[in-house]
Amino acid sequence: MKRIHLSVLRCIRCGGDLEIASGLTTVESGDEIVHGTIGCRKCAAEFPIVDGVGVFFDPEMMKTLLTTAERRSIAKTGCTCPVAETGDDASKNEKLVRTVENWSYQWNQVLGWTAEDFAGKGFCGEKCFREFIPIQPEEYRDRTVVIWCGGNGREAYHVARYAPALIIVVEIGDEIYRIRDLFGPGANLLLLRCDMLKNPLREGVADISICDHALQHIIDHRQAFSMLAGVLKPGGLAAICAYSHENNFLITGLVEPLKSVLHRLPLVLLRFLACLPALVIFFCIHFVYLPIRRYDEKTARRIPLYEHMIFWSECNLKFIWTACFDLLHAPVSYHFRRDEIVSLAASGKIGIRTLVNTHQTTWSMIGTRLP
Repeated sequence: MKRIHLSVLRCIRCGGDLEIASGLTTVESGDEIVHGTIGCRKCAAEFPIVDGVGVFFDPEMMKTLLTTAERRSIAKTGCTCPVAETGDDASKNEKLVRTVENWSYQWNQVLGWTAEDFAGKGFCGEKCFREFIPIQPEEYRDRTVVIWCGGNGREAYHVARYAPALIIVVEIGDEIYRIRDLFGPGANLLLLRCDMLKNPLREGVADISICDHALQHIIDHRQAFSMLAGVLKPGGLAAICAYSHENNFLITGLVEPLKSVLHRLPLVLLRFLACLPALVIFFCIHFVYLPIRRYDEKTARRIPLYEHMIFWSECNLKFIWTACFDLLHAPVSYHFRRDEIVSLAASGKIGIRTLVNTHQTTWSMIGTRLP
């Protein structure tokens, strides 16, 4: 985080202006603040900077979501971040906490994607990113881009190649710290660890706002879309890719009902069980879909989930296994109908430019923020 980035931020409690708190320890490297404290001029709330990442949580979430390493770093700066007592607030946020923990396990222990993966092919690569988020490379140049639910940096890595002025990544989990490793020390990058629904970004600060494969996993997706649209300047681009209800009959009719049982299992066991459907899918791709396509593509296209299976044919078994685990463990998974996407866009004053059922299983939407 850099001092100049404070101009796009506000206090998540009162909306007040922010500044680097005086009288507390601040560690800087060049123009980068590595460790320190952000203070609100209006309500005196404090928010820590840990390893260059701004951490913005309400008091009741600080105690629950901060890692041991984060607490140690914060203690060294003298930041007095309030923590909540356990009780009703902990119970109220149980699903949110479980969501954070589950995705942290997937990003940090299961996937561990690196720049080498992003530079390759398949789901991690640039070609796939542009299929799901079909914004033209030249549209990113010299723009401020917000990436919501940025995981460990897949989207940020690809966007950075298109020369934006500033990349802002919002992610609730501790996997956000791995994104710094993808960029050099001079990168104009702002990393924010916070809940998307209680984020510190001011309205109208972004030219492009992206939420890729994440909107379906947020507890209140309508409020989330409102946040996504709200940060845009008039004429700015909103881009989402989210699960479609259309064509996802196996997931909505079988997998989602099974989760009431599956979510009682430890994540390690659930990950092991995800190998079974992954093997079935891998077999079907290579011994059903691909052979039939080679024989008669017109016939192959009549098989359910054809486009999605052909897409997965470019991925290895490890990725398919992870994708199955992803579908099984997600505490929140919503599948959008087309008219719901259209309704979301209208509610956020977004004029739809393109809306495509990508691979027949996800909705990819690009829209423009209306005045």
